[in-house]
Amino acid sequence: MSTKSSMSQIVTKKLFFLLKYIPRKSAKAPKVVCPAEQNPKVNDLQHHLNEVIVKLQKTTNAPANLYFHHPKLGVINTKETLEFIVIHNEHHLKIIRDILAKKNHAV
Repeated sequence: MSTKSSMSQIVTKKLFFLLKYIPRKSAKAPKVVCPAEQNPKVNDLQHHLNEVIVKLQKTTNAPANLYFHHPKLGVINTKETLEFIVIHNEHHLKIIRDILAKKNHAV
């Protein structure tokens, strides 16, 4: 793994952690994280949620000197990775809230 970030990644990372904001449609999700089914079953979602919880618990206990290479932000450490997860999830929750609000207004 590369321990260097490009200048573009460094600037993007600084802005991301300063603003704590992800613009909509600024990136496309990699296939590995896209659901195979359009309408997954509740049990499948619960199973995936449980897997995520276990992985998050491992990450929160990880040493601070571990690094992850993010395609847009470059190299981020454990603390930054956890902060990224929070900001990224809030980004998705805002999208969900907007979809639900539009759906409720359309009725």
